[in-house]
Amino acid sequence: MNAFQANDAMVFKGTIGSSGATVTALPNTHYQGWTYKVITAGTYAGKTCEIGDMIICVTDGTAANNDHWTVVQTNIDGAVTGPASSTDAHVATFNGTTGKVIKDSGYTIGKSVPSDAVFTDTTYSSKTAASGGTDVSLVTTGEKYTWNNKSDLTIGTSATQAAAGNHTHNYAGSSSAGGAATSANKINTDGGSKLNPVYFSSGVPVASTGNTIPYIVGTGSTAGTRLGELTGLTEYTDGLLILYKPAVAGASTTTLNLNNLVAKTCYINGVTKLTTHFAASQPILLVYSASQNSGCWMALDDYWTNSNTVPSAYCGTAASTAAKTASCDYWVATANSYLHFDIRYANSVAGAITMNVNSTGAKPIYINGTASSTTNYTLPAGSYIAFYDGSNF
Repeated sequence: MNAFQANDAMVFKGTIGSSGATVTALPNTHYQGWTYKVITAGTYAGKTCEIGDMIICVTDGTAANNDHWTVVQTNIDGAVTGPASSTDAHVATFNGTTGKVIKDSGYTIGKSVPSDAVFTDTTYSSKTAASGGTDVSLVTTGEKYTWNNKSDLTIGTSATQAAAGNHTHNYAGSSSAGGAATSANKINTDGGSKLNPVYFSSGVPVASTGNTIPYIVGTGSTAGTRLGELTGLTEYTDGLLILYKPAVAGASTTTLNLNNLVAKTCYINGVTKLTTHFAASQPILLVYSASQNSGCWMALDDYWTNSNTVPSAYCGTAASTAAKTASCDYWVATANSYLHFDIRYANSVAGAITMNVNSTGAKPIYINGTASSTTNYTLPAGSYIAFYDGSNF
């Protein structure tokens, strides 16, 4: 050991590299303090070295031994430092804004981020109350992401979650995406009753509260040529039932044309045309028959007689009498049956109304599904189809 080594002094031995260097490899025989400067980047003493780095001998030896040497790096521009320890497979993120310090993010690629996730520079903002929405935040649960209000959206990689990208779904019972449904869950919303049919609004059944038969206020100015509009009507179908209020009087041949589809002759029975039986402004219950007279409108009495379906009863009780009476040759008081009433005079009594058919006893009358009363007693003159449940009309 010479005096330089005893005082931990370095002895510059020259350069190391592939061309123009003092040596091309570290010498087998070496002494503590020997120092070489790298002029050709490469691997020396088992370390990756760059030009300018210094290789210093720290242990004497007579055979090649990487552990006898240490490398002092001089190219440290942009060097980044990290914590003393980290968790295996966790993602590293910058700590602060210097760009020189990193930290353990606490997340892994395998679990916290789906393995097939696509990273993008696009920034997406959440819906907020200020923009007319509901404040939401994204939280992670295993392999999926869910909105914290639990009702907006669930996405992810598990088999029960939506696949990445655009996708379609098969309708109930369909074997292909977008195909016609062959089965579906029932609608569990109640609506209507035996006396009040339902119509659908946005797919939900809604009980009718007004007239259950379309009421059409007629138009036209020529006697016998009656016109009218019915929303949604595109064709006349057999059994189409309407309550029509004529704007003009009848004629020897009276026709009715709805929605400008086609004018059809009106009949009081299968062979006698409806002429002046009903004057202007007198509502009449008409039904369309596709089979008779190559398609025609028929007064309700005649239609039910020809189809032998619903008997008709005439009620001539005075307007000031709430206890109405009627007679019908074909009707028997049977529960769950129908009866057509021709009410001659509008009711004017504020109270419960009853109907006694063929002296079978007075039965309460329900109007629009509600029992008649001091506030529900409006019963205009005209034709009605009544349902008899065994106790009430």
